[in-house]
Amino acid sequence: CKRIKSFTMLSGQPILPHTLIKNDAQHKKITPTIRGVVAVQGACVTSVNGVYRFAGKCDDVGKYIKKGVFRHKLVTFTLYRCKHQDNNRRWYISIVAKNHRPGTKHDFDLFTALSHPADSPLCEAPPECGWKVVLGNGLEGDGPLCLWIADQDLNILRKEPEVPKIKPMKCVVCLSKPVNHVFVPCGHACLCGEC
Repeated sequence: CKRIKSFTMLSGQPILPHTLIKNDAQHKKITPTIRGVVAVQGACVTSVNGVYRFAGKCDDVGKYIKKGVFRHKLVTFTLYRCKHQDNNRRWYISIVAKNHRPGTKHDFDLFTALSHPADSPLCEAPPECGWKVVLGNGLEGDGPLCLWIADQDLNILRKEPEVPKIKPMKCVVCLSKPVNHVFVPCGHACLCGEC
């Protein structure tokens, strides 16, 4: 599958793929970072697309939700991982039945993808690609692309870019007063009114 080049989600800014999990060098193991959001894009069901917010855990990793409309009803889409009886783990985007936990026969599964292997540093995050429509749900088309974004990275994306402060130019003759005159026709601004 192709790696995601960029997403245009939050505030219309491009979000580029980056390292999802931090490496804890002291313990020589991967430390999961489960809080954040998942940006979903390109699903054949357009109401599935959007930003999924962290809403607890499922299978010891983050579970994420988003409200939307599906078949003329307001629903909550849930993005979660679950472990099957054969010990394989899969990620799902489903409509989970009220008063049921995700990963039961009561879910209406829309899309699924294999989880990264357990020894992979990415196993805690949903896969970016490889999502497929779940057979038997009446849907046809492409599965989405998913990009997990850590909370600390969201804070960086939300900050307004810093505008560099420009020092007022000083007169090139007296070197003390601010420039306030412009030469015509060249447009050079380099002198104060006195000089």
